[in-house]
Amino acid sequence: MFLCMFITLVFGIATAFAPGYWWFTVFRTIVGFSNIGIYLSAFTIATELVGPSKRTFAGMVINFYVSAGFILYGVLAYFIRDWRWLQLTITLPNALYFLMIPYIPESVRWLISQKRFDEAEDLIKECAKVNKVSLEELPDNLFEEQKLEMEKAEHDVTYTVVDLFRTPNLRIKTINILYNWFVNSLVYYGLSLSTASLGGRDYLAFILSGVVEIPAYIVAIPAIGTFGRKRMLCAFMVLGGVACLTTVWVPMGWGRTTVSLIGKFGIAASFGIIYVFSAELYPTPVRSVGMGTSSMSARVGGILAPIILEIGKIWPPLPLMIFSLMSISAGLLALLLPETLNKKLPETIEDGETIGQRKKVKEPTSKPTMIDYCGQVDIESSFTNQAYEVVE
Repeated sequence: MFLCMFITLVFGIATAFAPGYWWFTVFRTIVGFSNIGIYLSAFTIATELVGPSKRTFAGMVINFYVSAGFILYGVLAYFIRDWRWLQLTITLPNALYFLMIPYIPESVRWLISQKRFDEAEDLIKECAKVNKVSLEELPDNLFEEQKLEMEKAEHDVTYTVVDLFRTPNLRIKTINILYNWFVNSLVYYGLSLSTASLGGRDYLAFILSGVVEIPAYIVAIPAIGTFGRKRMLCAFMVLGGVACLTTVWVPMGWGRTTVSLIGKFGIAASFGIIYVFSAELYPTPVRSVGMGTSSMSARVGGILAPIILEIGKIWPPLPLMIFSLMSISAGLLALLLPETLNKKLPETIEDGETIGQRKKVKEPTSKPTMIDYCGQVDIESSFTNQAYEVVE
């Protein structure tokens, strides 16, 4: 995170003083790459500092801060009309991060991967103190090096993207997940970038498109815990798609903006859900590469969003119709994925292949792992989770 934040700060400032278009493009591209790293690192630390039962909540709540930044950016843009000064204004606060370094804890699983078991145990004990739990209640020998070495020996095999497509059932689920990530990103950024064409006041419409995300996440958190992941993913994506299609027939003005915000509500909620849902579907050995591939698929959708908006110059309703049809189709395809609510996560490739099939799935026999997966929800590590369950 330190490196990504440093790159963001340096090249963000450089962007404000870019001498020409090409330098501006290069600097902005570098800032975009580093920002993704910051988000994933922050997501990892946030979800690792809570117990297994709270990680879904933590993974969703972090999106509130993303929405807050979205809103603040619209407010700043309203008052600072020169783009160079605006760039400096949104970049310089990143310097405050370096004052926070002494107070930001390290990733527990990273410490374990580096065999720094004493530091990892100290961090969990600190969690216990914060939660007012007696240290005597913690299990003895949280991180036995012999057990960890045994686990490491069992996972010498290197898994790649190919393993996501090697077996038929896992292949179908992977394609479905990738398409959902792609569409979520496409529609999310498409609606975010198209507020100026919806009528009404452009800056206010942009700010409201960020404000509407907050209730979306508030609703999504209890919804996926009550009705399940795939049903709510489908419901929110279909809602977003129907709203986009309805927008085509609503006259320009605040009526269209309101309908569009309903679409943004649905797609924002589904975007938060897809993170958690995907992490629970990929089996442990390929979860890291699976989440990385899914994120890459989402980035492709984000790249194509402004290009599709340009098609509106040929026929204005076409971009929203494309967003609508893709969102509805992705939502319906999500119903084909297996439900993961209150289900034990797949720990082997075999588990990933059999999950969702009608035949009875045998209980996984492999030992839990310490494999991280891009900051998403991880409850396979019996060692750290045993401690977190006590300190919650």
